Amino acid sequence: MNLKSIMSVVAVLGAAASASAGLVEVKYDGLGYNKQVTVDYFGDDVTVKAGQIKISINGAPDKNSYCVDFDHTIKNNWTAEFGSPSAINAGPQIAYLYNTYAAGIDSDKKAAGLQLAIWKLLTDYGTASATTLSGGHFRVDSNQQGYAEAVGYLSNIPASYTAFTPPVVLFSGSSPRSQNLLVPEPATMALLAGGLVWQLARRRRTA
Repeated sequence: MNLKSIMSVVAVLGAAASASAGLVEVKYDGLGYNKQVTVDYFGDDVTVKAGQIKISINGAPDKNSYCVDFDHTIKNNWTAEFGSPSAINAGPQIAYLYNTYAAGIDSDKKAAGLQLAIWKLLTDYGTASATTLSGGHFRVDSNQQGYAEAVGYLSNIPASYTAFTPPVVLFSGSSPRSQNLLVPEPATMALLAGGLVWQLARRRRTA
């Protein structure tokens, strides 16, 4: 799969800043709902797969993630660590979209639309064209799959909203450098953390 295409993945983890310590092993498991689209990114036409990205963390399959960065390609396996969403542009708005819509995605067009909306916010947030797909550094023609859905998602971002539990961004390490991810379920991370503790304890007993 050509991925100047699928950008850094962001999997929104609904809570658990306590899970942010240490490295985890991440594996790319393929795509979920998605559509191939062509976007204008800083003046260049780029054809990408827009939609759900499936990953495993420490061997446990996690829920679907969404991309947030055109600058790196996804790898098959890599290490990562958790950090604050404030490190990515439009982090709270992207997290709002994910928390509001990701669980209800049930078609290729909806998944592509959510991904396009996330990419748009990431690229142009804070500008006059932040929620307009026809302007700015990230542009999408109206004939592209998921366009109408993306417009709907962007137009429904409220001017203000009650803050939810901050998501956690999964930042890729450098060996190899892959995409940054968001992992949606704090319960998953709690189980993973517990599993790691159990494995370490078992190794010490059998050493």
